Amino acid sequence: MTRIRALLALVLVATLALPAYTCEGYRAPDGALVDEVPAGADSSAYVAAEVPHRPLEDFDARTLTAWGKLSLYLWPLFVVAALFARHGWRGSKPLLAVEAVLPPVSAWFLLNAVVVGDIAYGAVISLISLTALWIVGFVDFVRSRRGRTLPAARS
Repeated sequence: MTRIRALLALVLVATLALPAYTCEGYRAPDGALVDEVPAGADSSAYVAAEVPHRPLEDFDARTLTAWGKLSLYLWPLFVVAALFARHGWRGSKPLLAVEAVLPPVSAWFLLNAVVVGDIAYGAVISLISLTALWIVGFVDFVRSRRGRTLPAARS
């Protein structure tokens, strides 16, 4: 299960490079994408187009909001690293409980971020990865609560 988590975490990180949502905009004569035709410009020279927006296109390392947005995509890597570092499941019940809560929270924030436009394929892939992470984490959490012996993290 940990290898599945690792794969899903990498897929989630890869979605940072994909568009999360698109908005209606215009393509300028020079090829640039703009939200609206500038005042005084010839509107016939601007062609309607979809403007893709990526999750970190406006990343500013000085703001806490930017780091929070980045953590929505990176937290699974830390969970996987913690599970691999434990060399097994003993004592990781709190980690499994946290992992069962984080995917829905991340998905909620992701959906709130993309409501400004039309959802794009990057957000869909992110939501699929988060759903799969939640299912894997929830299954392991339920198994650990029942007292079953869980496989070692490296198996």
